[in-house]
Amino acid sequence: IYIGVGVEKLISVKYRLSFAPELYYMSKSFSYENSKLFLYPSAQTSAGSLKNSFNMTKIDFYPMVHYDLFKESALNPFIGIGPGISYLLGSEYVITTTRLDETSGSSTFSISGSTINSTKSFNKLIYSALVMIGGKVRIGSIYVTADARFQYGLSNVTNTNRSNSEALFDYGYQPPNFKIHNLMGTMGVIIPIFIPKKLVK
Repeated sequence: IYIGVGVEKLISVKYRLSFAPELYYMSKSFSYENSKLFLYPSAQTSAGSLKNSFNMTKIDFYPMVHYDLFKESALNPFIGIGPGISYLLGSEYVITTTRLDETSGSSTFSISGSTINSTKSFNKLIYSALVMIGGKVRIGSIYVTADARFQYGLSNVTNTNRSNSEALFDYGYQPPNFKIHNLMGTMGVIIPIFIPKKLVK
């Protein structure tokens, strides 16, 4: 889920540049799997596996700059670039650890439980960089806009104080260091606001 608002202010007609900051609420789900959580010493075969289903909620702020590719066009194509700052609101996961038979590799038993609050295992502020390409089509008095964007994570998501006693001792899990990279598409509506200024001769 990715919902947000933004504004766009023309800062240079000559260079076709606009300042376009955006503010989003994001709820992201993803999974982590480890097929060799433990090894049997005798044959170095897998003794256990783990699957972790994550859910994170964040507030994302993108102070973007847009460059219009053409002065006049029906599609009004543009490219954008800028930094990203994410504030972590909360994180939780559900873990399943499975014990495997040494000979057959099949499951002997599994351990799973309720949702674990993992917010303290991750950094509150996460930094990234974004590039995008998109277009704006005028329909009556509004514009419908769409873009494709790539977000490259710059900072480690995991906190140095990452341990969660419930996840570690009940399931044998401790979050690894990782960065988040996103390929996204967004659609929206732009409502122009005009503020007339009186010319003084």
